[in-house]
Amino acid sequence: MKIQIIQLEPEDDHASARDKLSQVKAPSALLIWPRRGRPLSRRLDLELIARHARRRGIALGLVVFDPEIRALAARVRIPVFDSLEGSPAPDDPPRAPDLKLPERQDRAPLAELREAREAARMPTYQLPARVRAIGFGVSVSSILVLAALLLPRASIILRPDRSPYRATVALWIDPEHESGPLPNRIPGYEITVSVSGESRIPTSGQTRLPSVAAAGEVTFRNLTDDPVEIPAGTGVRAGSVRFLTAEQATLEGERDAEVSGPVLAALPGRAGNVAAGAIDAVEGELGFVLGVTNLGPTHGGQDVLAGAVSSTDLTSLRANLEANLLEQAELQLRAQLSLQDGFVPGSLGVVRVQEESYDRTAGAAAETLGLHLTLEVKGLAFHRSEVQSAIEAQLPGLLPEEWQLIPRSLSFQPVLPEAQRTDGAAVLGSFQVNAETARRVPFDQIRRLARGAPTRRIAGDLQSAFDLAQPPTVRNSPGWLPWLPGLEMQIEVHWPWEDS
Repeated sequence: MKIQIIQLEPEDDHASARDKLSQVKAPSALLIWPRRGRPLSRRLDLELIARHARRRGIALGLVVFDPEIRALAARVRIPVFDSLEGSPAPDDPPRAPDLKLPERQDRAPLAELREAREAARMPTYQLPARVRAIGFGVSVSSILVLAALLLPRASIILRPDRSPYRATVALWIDPEHESGPLPNRIPGYEITVSVSGESRIPTSGQTRLPSVAAAGEVTFRNLTDDPVEIPAGTGVRAGSVRFLTAEQATLEGERDAEVSGPVLAALPGRAGNVAAGAIDAVEGELGFVLGVTNLGPTHGGQDVLAGAVSSTDLTSLRANLEANLLEQAELQLRAQLSLQDGFVPGSLGVVRVQEESYDRTAGAAAETLGLHLTLEVKGLAFHRSEVQSAIEAQLPGLLPEEWQLIPRSLSFQPVLPEAQRTDGAAVLGSFQVNAETARRVPFDQIRRLARGAPTRRIAGDLQSAFDLAQPPTVRNSPGWLPWLPGLEMQIEVHWPWEDS
C-alpha cells in the first residue's frame, strides 16, 4: 500500500492542512511537522484533520517530536512516529500506538511555594529615596542635554551677490583628436557640401574698335607697252594694310603711262591712315604689269573706345562669387547639424573646384564678364557638450580666487576669431562665454557664528558679517526652538542653487 508524504509549514493551520490532504491520491498519508513553528497545536485542529482523513478513507499518521502534539495526537487516536524510517511499510498502514499518557502529579500547596520563592531570593540593598531621586534627575537631565545637542538641526541658505562674467575662451577643434586629457583641445568632425552659382560684372578694361575706313588716291604706272584695264575693287597694299580701288581705270599702251583713282581701306580703323608713298604693291596678276604709289597720305580712318575684359575683372569676379558660395555653403552646413552640435566660424575651406567657366577671355572686347563656378566646400563642427566640459575646466583658472561659477548659468557662443589659426587639421575656435558668479563665503565661519545664536537675529548678523546681497534663509528644526543648535555639525550651510 502506498503512503504519501505531506510536509507542513510553520504557518499552516487546519484549513491549509486539510487542503493538502484533499490532494492525496494514496490510501495512506504522513504529516511531517517542521523543525520550527507549531502548526496544528490545538486538539481541535487534530480532530478536524483526523475527521477529514476518515471521510476520504485515508489512513493518517504524524511525524513529530513535540511532546504536547504527540500527546494530543494520542488522545484523538492518530498514530505518531519519530521519523520517516520508523514509519510503517507500504503494506502496513499506520495504526495508533498504545501511548501511555503522563499521570497527573499532585501540586504542592500554594503557601509552601511562596515560602520557597522568598527563601530563594538574594538579599538586596535599597538606596535612600533622596539618592534615588538625585540619580533619576541626573539621568533625565543627561538625556535632555543630549537631545538638545543632537536632535535639533538647522539649515542656512545663503543669498550672495551675483555678478555677470564674460570672457573669450580659445579651444582647438581637432577632427583627429579623441576625447582625452588635453584641456584646450576637443574633438571635432568635418562636414562637406557642394555649392554652385553664377555671377556677372561690368568689365573695367578698354580697347579700340575700328569704326570708319580710311580713303585716299593712288597712281598706277604701266610697266609694259600694252594697254591695261584696272577693274574696280583691285587690291593694293601698304604693308599689311589693304586698300581697294573704288573705280575702273585704263592705262594706255605706253611704258610708264600713268592713271590715278580713288581707293578705300578694306577694313575700318585708324590703321588705314598711311603716309604718302606707303602703298607700293598691286595684288594678283596685275602686280606683274603695274606699279602703284600714293602721292599723298590716306586719311579718315577712325577707331572708337569700347569695354574690354581685364585680368582684374577675372580675379575680382572669381573672388566675389567664391565668397558668396562660401556663405551659401556655411548656411547649408549649419542646416546639417543637430541642436547638440555647433559650427566653427572661419573653418570653411574649398576642397576642390568642380567647375569654372568664364564667357570671355582676358582682353576681349565686352561690356560684361560672366562666370559659372561649382565648389566642394568643407567645414568643422563640434559637439556642444565637449565645449561645455572644456570651458568649465578652464573657468576656475580664469576667475578670481574669491569668486565661483554658479552652476547651470554658463552659456557660450562661437565667434569668428580676429585671425584664423590652424594646426594641421585642427582649427583654433573662439567662444564668447557668459556666466554668473558669486563671491565665496567661508562656511565654517558661518557655522561658528550661528552656533547657539538666536534664530530671529542670525539672518541679519550673517548678512552684515559676510556682505550678502540678501539675508539668508534660516530653517530651524524643530521650528519652535528660539536658538540654533549648539553643535556646528548640526548646522548645514549651502547655496540656493544647491537647495533646488
